[in-house]
Amino acid sequence: MRKIHYAWWICVGSALLMFCTAGLAVNAFTIYQPFILRENGFTNAQSSFLITVRSLAAFLTSILAERYYRRLPLRAGMVLAGMMSALGFVVYGTTRAYAGYCIASMLIGAGFGLGSMTPVALIINRWFVKDRMLAVSICSAVTGLATFGVPSLLTMLIRQFGLRTAFLLEGAAIASLMLLSGALLRSDPGCMGLTPYGEGEQAAARQRLYGNVLLDRKDRMLLAPMAIAAGATTSAAYGHLTVYMASFGYSPEEIAIAVTISGVAMVAGKLLFGVVAERIGNRRTNVCFGVAQIAGMGLLCLAGRGRAVLYVAMAVFGAGLALTTVGLTAMAADWSTPDHYRPTVEQLQTGYYAGALLFSPVPGLIADRCGGTYLPAFVIFTGCAVYVLAATMLVYRRKQKQLEQD
Repeated sequence: MRKIHYAWWICVGSALLMFCTAGLAVNAFTIYQPFILRENGFTNAQSSFLITVRSLAAFLTSILAERYYRRLPLRAGMVLAGMMSALGFVVYGTTRAYAGYCIASMLIGAGFGLGSMTPVALIINRWFVKDRMLAVSICSAVTGLATFGVPSLLTMLIRQFGLRTAFLLEGAAIASLMLLSGALLRSDPGCMGLTPYGEGEQAAARQRLYGNVLLDRKDRMLLAPMAIAAGATTSAAYGHLTVYMASFGYSPEEIAIAVTISGVAMVAGKLLFGVVAERIGNRRTNVCFGVAQIAGMGLLCLAGRGRAVLYVAMAVFGAGLALTTVGLTAMAADWSTPDHYRPTVEQLQTGYYAGALLFSPVPGLIADRCGGTYLPAFVIFTGCAVYVLAATMLVYRRKQKQLEQD
């Protein structure tokens, strides 16, 4: 039996980090929103502002991520980031004050900014030569596992034991998983006297991991708002899905099912992205998932027409999220040489967090001024999804021309 290269255990440890900081702490948090509004008497704007605070912390810490990981080994920095998320839920569970909720949101945002795709891309880059995009897809896909039964479980815990107890239990779960992640992670292969997975096997395959051109000023003028729009359609939109569905009169149980459907589709979409990209290339794969994201957002605007429409919309939207998660890492690989891969990933991720920050208060502000409806906000998010695909394809076209000239 062939021995499994330790790089795949690094993939498991990185996936656990993503599951905690992005899946449980961010994606699954949407299930708490209606209960937070109901039990604390917050306004829609105050509820949205909690996501704004989280997004602000994620944005600021993403800017500092390079210095953070320069001072700390990747392994230690990743585990510490995950523990920040755990502490955030402990604070949620021990306070009733709005200021306390803001502090908790800051901690979770910091954990997300320092402990999501940026360090995962870096550690996978160190450990993998072969199957690198597949490993990134696996790590990103597990964020959707946080919606496999978790929304229904959280709803049950909140109804039976109360909101504060549910927060504390989730904090304990995240802390436990991060201890396991830390036991698996190693900062680089040299720590164990190993070489990266696939090193020396196929020189041609390594060349395909990166492009041969760099982004110029015109490219960045298109991509900066693209990354911001990606953060809007992914983080800001997903964070308001439950209150959006509740505004149509759907019950907590129906909402939990819808979120679970989106999670199943999210996992499938992200895994499929890596497989399809290996066969038809990142560019065509991005087109496919970009169309799915636009279609999903468009269907969400019709979610009030019944559960069937809602569930289909959540499935298509969940699958399309691969474009603005795994897709950003794939774009960075296509649009950079090996030496420029890290800063390109960091710039796209920082723009993503900026979009989450800028758009997170928009739905609540609109709802307070439009009689409690979140529909206009989701029309705006649909427009953002259209821009993400258009800008991505335009840059690919510009880079393709540049490659042909070379």
